[in-house]
Amino acid sequence: MSSALAFAATRSVDRVVALGLLALRPLRHVAIGRPAAPPPIEGLRVAAEDAAERPGWHPETGLYGFLRLPPGPRRLVVTDLGGRFQPAVFSLVVPDRSAVRRRLEAGIAAPDMAPRPLLREVELHASPTAPLVPGVTAAWGQVRDAAGRPMALARLMVTTFVDGVVRRHLSWSAADGSYALRLPGERPDVIGGDPPWRATRQLIVHAPRAALAAALAQDFVAALPAERDAIDPDAPGSPFERRSFALRDSRGVRRAGAPGNDPTLPIFGGQQTRWDIELA
Repeated sequence: MSSALAFAATRSVDRVVALGLLALRPLRHVAIGRPAAPPPIEGLRVAAEDAAERPGWHPETGLYGFLRLPPGPRRLVVTDLGGRFQPAVFSLVVPDRSAVRRRLEAGIAAPDMAPRPLLREVELHASPTAPLVPGVTAAWGQVRDAAGRPMALARLMVTTFVDGVVRRHLSWSAADGSYALRLPGERPDVIGGDPPWRATRQLIVHAPRAALAAALAQDFVAALPAERDAIDPDAPGSPFERRSFALRDSRGVRRAGAPGNDPTLPIFGGQQTRWDIELA
Protein backbone atom coordinates (compact mmCIF):
# COMPACT_ATOMS: atom_id res chain seq x y z
CA MET A 1 0.00 0.00 0.00
CA SER A 2 1.35 3.45 -0.89
CA SER A 3 2.03 5.97 1.85
CA ALA A 4 -0.79 8.16 0.50
CA LEU A 5 -3.32 5.34 0.65
CA ALA A 6 -2.00 4.19 4.05
CA PHE A 7 -2.59 7.73 5.33
CA ALA A 8 -6.05 7.81 3.82
CA ALA A 9 -6.96 4.42 5.29
CA THR A 10 -6.91 5.96 8.76
CA ARG A 11 -9.25 8.74 7.68
CA SER A 12 -12.75 8.91 6.28
CA VAL A 13 -13.94 7.30 3.08
CA ASP A 14 -14.07 10.78 1.55
CA ARG A 15 -10.30 11.10 1.93
CA VAL A 16 -9.77 7.81 0.13
CA VAL A 17 -12.01 9.01 -2.68
CA ALA A 18 -10.15 12.33 -2.83
CA LEU A 19 -6.80 10.65 -3.45
CA GLY A 20 -7.88 7.94 -5.86
CA LEU A 21 -8.33 7.67 -9.62
CA LEU A 22 -10.36 4.49 -9.88
CA ALA A 23 -11.23 1.60 -7.64
CA LEU A 24 -12.93 -1.79 -7.86
CA ARG A 25 -15.14 -3.35 -5.20
CA PRO A 26 -15.40 -7.07 -6.05
CA LEU A 27 -18.46 -8.98 -4.83
CA ARG A 28 -19.82 -12.51 -5.33
CA HIS A 29 -22.28 -13.23 -8.16
CA VAL A 30 -25.62 -14.56 -6.95
CA ALA A 31 -28.01 -14.42 -9.91
CA ILE A 32 -28.81 -12.35 -12.98
CA GLY A 33 -30.82 -9.30 -11.95
CA ARG A 34 -30.00 -9.68 -8.27
CA PRO A 35 -27.42 -7.57 -6.42
CA ALA A 36 -24.07 -9.21 -5.87
CA ALA A 37 -23.40 -10.54 -2.39
CA PRO A 38 -21.18 -8.83 0.17
CA PRO A 39 -18.75 -8.78 1.84
CA PRO A 40 -16.16 -7.41 -0.60
CA ILE A 41 -13.59 -10.02 -1.56
CA GLU A 42 -10.16 -9.58 -0.04
CA GLY A 43 -6.92 -11.24 -1.15
CA LEU A 44 -7.30 -10.78 -4.92
CA ARG A 45 -4.71 -9.67 -7.43
CA VAL A 46 -5.98 -6.66 -9.38
CA ALA A 47 -3.75 -5.48 -12.21
CA ALA A 48 -4.03 -2.87 -14.92
CA GLU A 49 -2.57 -4.12 -18.19
CA ASP A 50 0.61 -2.31 -19.29
CA ALA A 51 0.96 -0.62 -15.89
CA ALA A 52 3.27 -1.37 -12.98
CA GLU A 53 1.03 -0.04 -10.22
CA ARG A 54 -0.62 -2.57 -7.91
CA PRO A 55 -3.64 -1.17 -6.09
CA GLY A 56 -3.90 -1.16 -2.33
CA TRP A 57 -6.76 -2.90 -0.51
CA HIS A 58 -8.81 -0.62 1.74
CA PRO A 59 -10.76 -2.72 4.29
CA GLU A 60 -13.09 0.08 5.36
CA THR A 61 -14.53 0.50 1.87
CA GLY A 62 -13.74 -2.88 0.30
CA LEU A 63 -11.98 -1.11 -2.56
CA TYR A 64 -8.86 -1.90 -4.55
CA GLY A 65 -7.72 1.62 -5.39
CA PHE A 66 -5.37 2.97 -8.04
CA LEU A 67 -3.57 6.29 -7.51
CA ARG A 68 -1.13 6.72 -10.40
CA LEU A 69 -2.61 5.31 -13.62
CA PRO A 70 -2.45 7.60 -16.66
CA PRO A 71 -5.86 8.76 -17.89
CA GLY A 72 -7.55 6.87 -20.69
CA PRO A 73 -8.91 3.41 -21.51
CA ARG A 74 -7.55 0.59 -19.39
CA ARG A 75 -8.16 -3.14 -19.12
CA LEU A 76 -8.19 -4.46 -15.55
CA VAL A 77 -7.55 -8.13 -14.78
CA VAL A 78 -8.75 -9.68 -11.52
CA THR A 79 -7.33 -13.04 -10.47
CA ASP A 80 -7.40 -15.08 -7.28
CA LEU A 81 -4.24 -17.05 -6.54
CA GLY A 82 -6.15 -18.76 -3.74
CA GLY A 83 -8.45 -20.44 -6.26
CA ARG A 84 -11.69 -19.18 -4.70
CA PHE A 85 -12.90 -17.14 -7.69
CA GLN A 86 -12.57 -17.28 -11.46
CA PRO A 87 -10.50 -14.63 -13.24
CA ALA A 88 -12.35 -11.72 -14.79
CA VAL A 89 -11.55 -8.73 -16.98
CA PHE A 90 -13.10 -5.27 -16.96
CA SER A 91 -12.60 -2.32 -19.34
CA LEU A 92 -12.66 1.12 -17.78
CA VAL A 93 -11.65 4.66 -18.64
CA VAL A 94 -9.31 6.20 -16.07
CA PRO A 95 -10.39 9.80 -15.36
CA ASP A 96 -7.86 12.62 -15.57
CA ARG A 97 -7.75 14.00 -12.01
CA SER A 98 -4.41 15.78 -12.27
CA ALA A 99 -6.10 19.13 -11.65
CA VAL A 100 -7.68 17.77 -8.46
CA ARG A 101 -4.30 16.57 -7.21
CA ARG A 102 -2.78 19.98 -7.89
CA ARG A 103 -5.55 21.68 -5.91
CA LEU A 104 -5.05 19.31 -2.97
CA GLU A 105 -1.27 19.77 -3.03
CA ALA A 106 -1.73 23.53 -3.10
CA GLY A 107 -3.77 23.33 0.10
CA ILE A 108 -6.87 24.94 -1.37
CA ALA A 109 -9.71 24.83 1.15
CA ALA A 110 -12.76 22.93 -0.12
CA PRO A 111 -11.30 22.43 -3.60
CA ASP A 112 -13.36 21.50 -6.63
CA MET A 113 -13.16 17.67 -6.69
CA ALA A 114 -14.41 17.20 -10.26
CA PRO A 115 -13.95 14.91 -12.01
CA ARG A 116 -14.77 12.34 -9.38
CA PRO A 117 -12.86 9.04 -9.22
CA LEU A 118 -14.38 6.05 -10.94
CA LEU A 119 -15.68 3.54 -8.36
CA ARG A 120 -16.98 0.29 -9.80
CA GLU A 121 -18.61 -2.75 -8.22
CA VAL A 122 -17.81 -5.93 -10.13
CA GLU A 123 -19.14 -9.47 -9.78
CA LEU A 124 -16.93 -12.53 -9.56
CA HIS A 125 -17.91 -16.17 -9.99
CA ALA A 126 -16.82 -18.91 -7.65
CA SER A 127 -14.13 -21.14 -9.08
CA PRO A 128 -14.87 -24.82 -9.68
CA THR A 129 -11.83 -25.53 -7.49
CA ALA A 130 -13.38 -23.74 -4.49
CA PRO A 131 -14.67 -26.25 -1.90
CA LEU A 132 -18.33 -27.18 -2.12
CA VAL A 133 -20.02 -26.56 1.21
CA PRO A 134 -21.55 -29.76 2.63
CA GLY A 135 -25.34 -29.66 2.51
CA VAL A 136 -25.50 -27.09 -0.32
CA THR A 137 -27.13 -28.29 -3.54
CA ALA A 138 -24.71 -28.27 -6.46
CA ALA A 139 -24.07 -29.74 -9.89
CA TRP A 140 -20.51 -30.09 -11.04
CA GLY A 141 -18.45 -31.75 -13.73
CA GLN A 142 -16.66 -30.94 -16.97
CA VAL A 143 -17.81 -29.39 -20.25
CA ARG A 144 -16.44 -31.21 -23.30
CA ASP A 145 -16.80 -30.74 -27.03
CA ALA A 146 -18.00 -33.44 -29.43
CA ALA A 147 -14.46 -34.84 -29.65
CA GLY A 148 -14.21 -35.16 -25.86
CA ARG A 149 -11.87 -32.19 -25.41
CA PRO A 150 -12.38 -29.81 -22.43
CA MET A 151 -14.30 -26.68 -23.35
CA ALA A 152 -13.01 -23.53 -21.66
CA LEU A 153 -15.30 -20.58 -20.88
CA ALA A 154 -18.59 -22.30 -21.63
CA ARG A 155 -21.45 -20.07 -20.50
CA LEU A 156 -23.84 -21.99 -18.25
CA MET A 157 -27.16 -20.47 -17.26
CA VAL A 158 -29.51 -22.41 -15.03
CA THR A 159 -33.01 -21.48 -13.90
CA THR A 160 -33.06 -21.92 -10.13
CA PHE A 161 -34.56 -20.71 -6.88
CA VAL A 162 -32.71 -17.85 -5.19
CA ASP A 163 -34.21 -16.70 -1.88
CA GLY A 164 -37.45 -18.41 -2.84
CA VAL A 165 -37.75 -16.65 -6.21
CA VAL A 166 -37.08 -18.22 -9.62
CA ARG A 167 -34.04 -16.55 -11.14
CA ARG A 168 -31.25 -17.28 -13.62
CA HIS A 169 -27.86 -18.18 -12.15
CA LEU A 170 -24.85 -17.75 -14.41
CA SER A 171 -21.55 -19.59 -14.28
CA TRP A 172 -18.60 -20.32 -16.56
CA SER A 173 -16.36 -23.29 -17.13
CA ALA A 174 -12.70 -22.92 -16.23
CA ALA A 175 -9.70 -23.31 -18.53
CA ASP A 176 -9.83 -27.10 -18.07
CA GLY A 177 -13.57 -27.26 -18.80
CA SER A 178 -14.51 -27.87 -15.17
CA TYR A 179 -17.59 -26.16 -13.75
CA ALA A 180 -19.61 -26.02 -10.55
CA LEU A 181 -23.15 -24.68 -10.21
CA ARG A 182 -23.71 -23.80 -6.56
CA LEU A 183 -27.45 -23.60 -5.89
CA PRO A 184 -27.98 -22.84 -2.18
CA GLY A 185 -31.58 -21.79 -2.79
CA GLU A 186 -32.47 -25.33 -3.89
CA ARG A 187 -33.02 -26.63 -0.38
CA PRO A 188 -35.03 -29.78 0.35
CA ASP A 189 -37.88 -27.70 1.80
CA VAL A 190 -38.00 -25.61 -1.39
CA ILE A 191 -37.94 -28.63 -3.70
CA GLY A 192 -40.48 -30.44 -1.53
CA GLY A 193 -41.63 -34.04 -1.63
CA ASP A 194 -39.77 -36.96 -0.14
CA PRO A 195 -36.06 -37.75 -0.14
CA PRO A 196 -33.91 -37.58 -2.23
CA TRP A 197 -35.69 -34.27 -3.07
CA ARG A 198 -35.17 -34.53 -6.80
CA ALA A 199 -35.98 -31.72 -9.24
CA THR A 200 -35.03 -30.75 -12.78
CA ARG A 201 -34.00 -27.29 -13.93
CA GLN A 202 -33.50 -25.70 -17.35
CA LEU A 203 -29.86 -25.38 -18.39
CA ILE A 204 -28.74 -23.30 -21.39
CA VAL A 205 -25.19 -23.67 -22.68
CA HIS A 206 -23.22 -21.34 -24.94
CA ALA A 207 -19.66 -22.09 -26.04
CA PRO A 208 -16.96 -19.79 -27.44
CA ARG A 209 -16.85 -19.49 -31.22
CA ALA A 210 -13.72 -20.72 -32.98
CA ALA A 211 -11.69 -17.50 -32.79
CA LEU A 212 -12.25 -17.02 -29.07
CA ALA A 213 -11.72 -20.72 -28.35
CA ALA A 214 -8.35 -20.63 -30.14
CA ALA A 215 -7.26 -17.53 -28.20
CA LEU A 216 -8.31 -19.08 -24.89
CA ALA A 217 -6.25 -22.15 -25.68
CA GLN A 218 -3.18 -19.93 -26.13
CA ASP A 219 -3.63 -17.76 -23.01
CA PHE A 220 -6.84 -18.19 -21.06
CA VAL A 221 -6.69 -15.02 -18.94
CA ALA A 222 -5.36 -12.75 -21.70
CA ALA A 223 -8.16 -13.87 -24.03
CA LEU A 224 -11.02 -13.35 -21.57
CA PRO A 225 -13.64 -10.95 -22.95
CA ALA A 226 -14.16 -7.87 -20.80
CA GLU A 227 -17.47 -7.72 -18.90
CA ARG A 228 -18.34 -11.19 -20.16
CA ASP A 229 -21.43 -11.44 -17.94
CA ALA A 230 -22.94 -8.50 -19.84
CA ILE A 231 -22.44 -10.02 -23.28
CA ASP A 232 -25.66 -11.11 -24.98
CA PRO A 233 -24.56 -14.53 -26.23
CA ASP A 234 -27.27 -14.61 -28.90
CA ALA A 235 -26.59 -11.14 -30.34
CA PRO A 236 -25.11 -10.79 -33.84
CA GLY A 237 -21.33 -10.80 -33.62
CA SER A 238 -21.30 -12.41 -30.18
CA PRO A 239 -18.14 -14.43 -29.45
CA PHE A 240 -20.43 -17.19 -28.11
CA GLU A 241 -22.94 -19.53 -29.73
CA ARG A 242 -25.67 -21.66 -28.25
CA ARG A 243 -24.87 -25.36 -28.29
CA SER A 244 -27.00 -28.45 -27.93
CA PHE A 245 -25.73 -30.91 -25.37
CA ALA A 246 -26.25 -34.13 -23.49
CA LEU A 247 -25.46 -34.92 -19.87
CA ARG A 248 -23.52 -37.85 -18.48
CA ASP A 249 -23.67 -38.87 -14.83
CA SER A 250 -20.88 -40.18 -12.61
CA ARG A 251 -21.54 -43.75 -13.81
CA GLY A 252 -21.23 -42.73 -17.45
CA VAL A 253 -24.96 -43.00 -18.15
CA ARG A 254 -26.02 -40.53 -20.83
CA ARG A 255 -29.04 -38.28 -20.39
CA ALA A 256 -30.43 -36.71 -23.55
CA GLY A 257 -33.46 -34.52 -24.14
CA ALA A 258 -36.46 -35.18 -26.32
CA PRO A 259 -35.74 -34.86 -30.06
CA GLY A 260 -34.81 -31.26 -30.79
CA ASN A 261 -34.49 -30.34 -27.12
CA ASP A 262 -31.69 -30.24 -24.58
CA PRO A 263 -32.04 -32.28 -21.40
CA THR A 264 -33.03 -30.65 -18.14
CA LEU A 265 -30.50 -30.69 -15.31
CA PRO A 266 -31.41 -33.03 -12.43
CA ILE A 267 -30.55 -31.74 -8.97
CA PHE A 268 -30.97 -33.27 -5.54
CA GLY A 269 -31.67 -31.08 -2.54
CA GLY A 270 -28.68 -30.86 -0.22
CA GLN A 271 -26.51 -33.05 -2.47
CA GLN A 272 -23.68 -32.42 -4.91
CA THR A 273 -24.12 -34.35 -8.13
CA ARG A 274 -21.74 -34.87 -11.03
CA TRP A 275 -23.07 -34.15 -14.50
CA ASP A 276 -20.57 -33.88 -17.33
CA ILE A 277 -21.82 -31.72 -20.23
CA GLU A 278 -21.14 -33.10 -23.72
CA LEU A 279 -21.64 -30.60 -26.54
CA ALA A 280 -23.14 -31.80 -29.79
